[in-house]
Amino acid sequence: MPKTIKNNIVKITIIRHSVIWLLLCAAVSPVRAQPIDHWETVVFAADDWRYFVGVSEPEHNWRDADFDARHWPAGPGGIGYGDDDDRTVIPPAISLYMRREFDIIDVNAVEQMIFNMDYDDGFVAWLNGVEIARSNVGRVGDIPEFDQKTRTNHEARMYQGGEPSYFIFDRAELSDILLQGPNILAIQVHNREANSSDMSAIAFLSVGVNSEATRYRPTPEWFTAPLVFHMSNLPILLIDTQGQTILNDERVMARLAVKDRTDGQPNSIAADSDLECRISIEIRGSSSSFFEKKSYGFETQEENGENLNVSLLGLPKENDWILSGPYSDKSLLRNAVTFSLGRSMGRYASRYKFCELVLNGEYLGLYMLMEKIKRDKNRVDIAKLKAEENEGEDVRGGYIIKVDKKEGEYDGWTSYSNPPRSGWKPIFFQYVYPKHDSITTAQKEYIQNYIMDFEKSLNKSAFRDPLTGYQPYVDMTSFADMFIINELTKDIDGYRFSTFMYKNKNGPLTMGPIWDFNLGYGNVDYGSERAMETDGWMYNTGGARMYWFPRMMTDRAFKERLRDRWFELRRGAFSNDRIHALIDSLAAHIDEAQARNFQRWPVLGKYLWPNSFVGESWQQELDFLVNWIDERLAWMDANMPYTETGVEHRVEEAAVLSVFPNPFNSSITISPAAQKGVIHIYDVQGRRVRAFYHSGGVLTWDGRDENGLDLASGIYLIDCVGSKQTRIKVTLIR
Repeated sequence: MPKTIKNNIVKITIIRHSVIWLLLCAAVSPVRAQPIDHWETVVFAADDWRYFVGVSEPEHNWRDADFDARHWPAGPGGIGYGDDDDRTVIPPAISLYMRREFDIIDVNAVEQMIFNMDYDDGFVAWLNGVEIARSNVGRVGDIPEFDQKTRTNHEARMYQGGEPSYFIFDRAELSDILLQGPNILAIQVHNREANSSDMSAIAFLSVGVNSEATRYRPTPEWFTAPLVFHMSNLPILLIDTQGQTILNDERVMARLAVKDRTDGQPNSIAADSDLECRISIEIRGSSSSFFEKKSYGFETQEENGENLNVSLLGLPKENDWILSGPYSDKSLLRNAVTFSLGRSMGRYASRYKFCELVLNGEYLGLYMLMEKIKRDKNRVDIAKLKAEENEGEDVRGGYIIKVDKKEGEYDGWTSYSNPPRSGWKPIFFQYVYPKHDSITTAQKEYIQNYIMDFEKSLNKSAFRDPLTGYQPYVDMTSFADMFIINELTKDIDGYRFSTFMYKNKNGPLTMGPIWDFNLGYGNVDYGSERAMETDGWMYNTGGARMYWFPRMMTDRAFKERLRDRWFELRRGAFSNDRIHALIDSLAAHIDEAQARNFQRWPVLGKYLWPNSFVGESWQQELDFLVNWIDERLAWMDANMPYTETGVEHRVEEAAVLSVFPNPFNSSITISPAAQKGVIHIYDVQGRRVRAFYHSGGVLTWDGRDENGLDLASGIYLIDCVGSKQTRIKVTLIR
């Protein structure tokens, strides 16, 4: 295969196949007679190996310690096709067999062992004839045929500056395998295709010893001792793939164990599991799938493979779940904050629980267990649409569709209506519910026609008419909410990817649920949209692909709905104080786990695509997030659209208050009611900033607060308190 990353495969730690699932917890939480003093390496890739090119089957006992391999050729590793990471070059082949003998001076001094393997495309490894590791070929316990192909491509990492895969073993596991004196490490490497352009076999074996004495050789510079992980204040999820590699294009079977105490006590790996079940799991994500720390999608199942609805970590019962691993988002909180804000708007957004993940015995850090977007009474609560419901009232819903990247298995359609503005492209919609492989032709026609009719109404000259225009087709408040979330976060993918919408039976088109904000809040360093800056709108930039919002922003009714919704939220869940409290609460909750996460993934102070800011500490990352949000809120307050008249008021019986000018930039005259009363001036969060007593005369406000300090640009609310109450919204521009 060419030297490009086709499928990044997770680091795996596999216990030997004879250890059953019930012993996994003990394997992960080792009981050592003595602590590890230091690590040394007993086998290097560059050592001399005996090898056999797999043009046929080798001798059946080639893996055994007593096999005489002197008739095999010898050469230093790595062994492969000579493409920049091999010292011994072999001709193209579907498989390679290699052996290395090494001595253990004192087996009682070995507390732990790590096998590192960099490979292309799959392998199985044995220690003294016992299988210890496998990836991307066959199943645990199988001995692959010499011409057996791997499941998929896997690119070697070390020549690109990456690290090999880790396989960790504790003293209890080694007791029946590792020998005093001579030992044999045997490795069988396989290719995806016989005519593949490369093969790599680069292996290391290191031991953690309990003595100061140096017996072997120093570890490689890239080597990292495993993190010792026993307990957490967060739930712990353990997944065992039983030797299978997790792929990003098909699911593999695995076992899930959950440690989730509800009594406030810490969770322990060694404790009994609160839940165990079978799962099918795959790598998920687009650009994030290339990160070292992967995210996963999985389905909980019965033993026969049928769906199993379960409650995980207290979330409502379902069978489709996501384990999202924040990586380039080094605050670890961007998605959590946004989903919480989404729910505070009164809309469904994926529920989540922070947890720590152990995959095949290896600690992988902090994760978010999240609900996958799907139709369900506890998720997107819309009518169930059956295959036989194809006409009349039945076919009208519910539907979930999305605008997203064209990846994996999908189906959809391109909107039939040409956008009214030059440069804007038609939108491609994908079916989410019903799924692309089960939605019927009649159901496709209905939802496509509904969207087409909406777009035609939006595109015509009289689109602002509340009865004959676009408004009857949509839930306008949901569009305002989606606008607010996309603009608050300045998510670079907003309006073009990860944009969901749904239609319930006989209901309007509704935007949501919101999804995927790891590149929001300034965490991006590319694009003409200047998404890293706290000023400017995103909806009308070249990157936005949904022309709906620019079109609707020329409609006074939508702008009024948007403006009123914004200031309603700013007085509540979107106030600076409430958002600060949310971030503080989430940060305190994960404070213990974040330290382990960044020990496992030491990325603080390092650029990760596409960071615009690189903090030297987690606290700096949090400070950047909070400060960015504060600046963004202030800009949106000052730039939220107001109507053409500039003055609106709430009246009981008669208007008794007027202002001039509006908007204003220096001072404003206020003509109050004839009766005596008090004029209060509030900011959009409902905090009083000024008060005047009046007896019917004309007052002047200079845009300052009660302490004489200039107020920031933005919208302010003027209340006249008397026998009649009137409110006027004014815009201060500095």
